[in-house]
Amino acid sequence: MALANRPALDHLLANLRDNAAKYAPGAPPEERARTEGARVVIEVMDRGPGLTDDELGHVFETYWRKDRSVTRTTGGCGLGLPIARRLARMQGGELTVRRREGGGLVFTITLRKAEEKNG
Repeated sequence: MALANRPALDHLLANLRDNAAKYAPGAPPEERARTEGARVVIEVMDRGPGLTDDELGHVFETYWRKDRSVTRTTGGCGLGLPIARRLARMQGGELTVRRREGGGLVFTITLRKAEEKNG
């Protein structure tokens, strides 16, 4: 279990799922969760067109869109990913992105692990 505000984490995950659905329609995102020491790591992976190295450096910038013409068909204005990153950071965590082998992206949320209670 992650040490997180449940509504904020739900909102963060919803943003990532919505983003994946926009850019990889018909291919629902895959999700994985695991613990790594004192951290919980959640990955949301899509099979969209992916991004270049330069584009990856901009995905968390407010209002940044790879292709502004997509706005007409998918909606949105470039706020979902910056909001998602802020939500992760507000909980003492982080949100990062990398390319997925075989195409698409992997968004990784890293949060503190909740302490286990005995008894």
